[in-house]
Amino acid sequence: FARFARFGNGSNNESIVRIGNEFYQEKGAYAADPSVLDIFSFGLVKGEARTALNAPYSVLITEEIARKYFKDADPIGKVITFTGVRPPPASDQDFKVTGVLAPVPPNSHLHFDILVAMASIPALAQANNPADGNDGAPRDPLNSWQNDGFYTYVLLDAGKRAADVARQLPALVDKYVTDKEQRAFVNPSLIALTDIHLRSNLRNELEPNGSLTGVFVFATVALLIMAIAAVNYTNLAVARSVRRAREVGMRKVLGASKQQLVNQFLSESVILTGLATLLGVLVARFGLLDAFNALADKQLSHAWLDNGFLWALLGFVVLFVGVVSGSYPSLFLSALPALDALKSGGGKSGGGTGGALVRKSLVVFQFVISVVLLIGTWTVYHQIDYIQNKDLGYDKDQILVVPDPNGTLTPRFNAFKAELARHPAVKQVTGSLSTPGGLRLITPVKTETLPDVPNLNLAAINGDFDYLKTMGIVLVKGRDFDPAQGLDSTQAIILNEAAVSVLNLGEEPVGKIVEVTENNAFVRKRVIGVARNTNFEPLYRKTEGAFYTPFPPFYTNVFVKINPDQSGAAIEHLRHAWGKFVTNQPLEYAFLGDNLNRLYAAEEKLGKVITYFSLLAVLIACLGLFGLASFSIEGRVREIGIRKVLGASVPDVLWLLSKEYIRLTAIATLIAWPLAYYLVKQWMGNFVFHTAIPWVAFVAAGLLVCGLALLTVNLRAIRAAQANPVKSLRNN
Repeated sequence: FARFARFGNGSNNESIVRIGNEFYQEKGAYAADPSVLDIFSFGLVKGEARTALNAPYSVLITEEIARKYFKDADPIGKVITFTGVRPPPASDQDFKVTGVLAPVPPNSHLHFDILVAMASIPALAQANNPADGNDGAPRDPLNSWQNDGFYTYVLLDAGKRAADVARQLPALVDKYVTDKEQRAFVNPSLIALTDIHLRSNLRNELEPNGSLTGVFVFATVALLIMAIAAVNYTNLAVARSVRRAREVGMRKVLGASKQQLVNQFLSESVILTGLATLLGVLVARFGLLDAFNALADKQLSHAWLDNGFLWALLGFVVLFVGVVSGSYPSLFLSALPALDALKSGGGKSGGGTGGALVRKSLVVFQFVISVVLLIGTWTVYHQIDYIQNKDLGYDKDQILVVPDPNGTLTPRFNAFKAELARHPAVKQVTGSLSTPGGLRLITPVKTETLPDVPNLNLAAINGDFDYLKTMGIVLVKGRDFDPAQGLDSTQAIILNEAAVSVLNLGEEPVGKIVEVTENNAFVRKRVIGVARNTNFEPLYRKTEGAFYTPFPPFYTNVFVKINPDQSGAAIEHLRHAWGKFVTNQPLEYAFLGDNLNRLYAAEEKLGKVITYFSLLAVLIACLGLFGLASFSIEGRVREIGIRKVLGASVPDVLWLLSKEYIRLTAIATLIAWPLAYYLVKQWMGNFVFHTAIPWVAFVAAGLLVCGLALLTVNLRAIRAAQANPVKSLRNN
């Protein structure tokens, strides 16, 4: 097995690295077991893999970090210093570079810049707290069953099944965790490495995972667009059958069988599909893939060109699409009687009533897809707007988040607050270990109201006495923390409404006792208030039970509420105060609202991609409709001429040629509405909190498609309607 652990502090898991007099704020630092280099294929460019992570205070860095820190110099043996990993006055700890890692593949679910030897963690624990364990012995955090800050990867022996190992885990825990109360909170489970990226959605993932829903959406839209293109080919091939009818008749007279004709037309279809596929591969290779990566924020590699399976799959797609789209035209053309084909050119273009019905059905199919995609696009953007503007239960605008990974400000936090508060642009200041949208400490709790219920966990949110006030969190019962109340700092908590429900505390929770875990032991806390529910988690998760506490008084994030009209002055004053109090790390800040919006970057990218796909689908459908209308109008030139001679106006002719297509798009819209409703409902089910279904999108999509269909047909019909009827009748 191999373990990873974040080597950083606070909700952002940042580390401050010093190289000489230069400071760097890093988010990609992890502690790792030596076996990581055996289990995974993370190659070493320099160093000895067998020993690189054995010794405490040894470290591996990537080639990019090596260039960043040491330019072109050989990094092996060089020293990098992590600041704040030891308590003052020592504070810093030197680490020796023992190896340089090759770049982590972009398709890995785990990306890092720095790997610290796991042995450094107990070494630091002993140096920082030499008598922190039982009987005065130093505590080893690597051997604590209460320490769940590790991501453990298990490589099974050949022939072993994960299910068999999973069944043995409870017995393993029972053997080593003898305390019944602690046992209730130790429940390890297994997930296949290949399932993590798309099928895992835990609270504290190593990094944001992908979305199986997103992959399904992209694949489905691509298939639908391909289907629209195939329908275009089928429709146009049947419509232009009148031009090939004499060819079919002549071939039959010369002895061609029906099967030979079918094979010919199917071959044409497959060849066209193959040429289109090769063109698509070239376009994807030389530009389109890079554009898609930029649009969707993906890292799809050009290595797919070397993938034999993919080429085999493309070959199957060419054959399948070519045969399916060419089947009906080939069967229709090969079935034409030789004499009729030679005499009349095949009769009505498209084969009379039966052929017309097929063509109309295919047109409806195309526009059903177009309407569904347009409704889906509207819904995605509507949901994103809802997310960005929903009341989360706290203020997210005009609050600056300032990471302080090492808690450097904690000993002088009140003085720093006072310094910031001197400026009128600063309204309030508070500090916390966690930040909305970031990692939170999940703490086991007990209560007398549920004495026999195991696995009660609440999110623990610590903050100074001004936390609720600064964040704008409303109390619905009880009171806020008061520094004048001496016991508030260590023995008081405030629950949110969800926690009151989870703990079954009833209508009057204020004054009741809840036991929370501190330093591996349960500590009694008195409830002094109840806060309104807040959404610190992304909105596709339910509101979690949480409690607020001033303990421990250690802060890795500073929250500064500023006057919106003086943001520039507030930021400048923040720079001045930071430089006065902090000298060993750079200032970084961001607006809380911007940080929260990044949680939904995947949905925004999905919306952009679907928008382009929807427009492409509508464009392809309209191109097909334009071609189909052209063939139809060519077959009605004589009829149009007669109608004009009998007094029909240009609008009359336009309506004659357009009404059938308007009717088809209207039918498509009616079919698309329930289908779109079902799909939209399914997608919104990914969010616990979502907007109402935007019914205006259904109407707007239908009107847009009908309008585009009318415009497309009329672009071709206008020439026929304005043509000289005498000339039309003479030529036909």
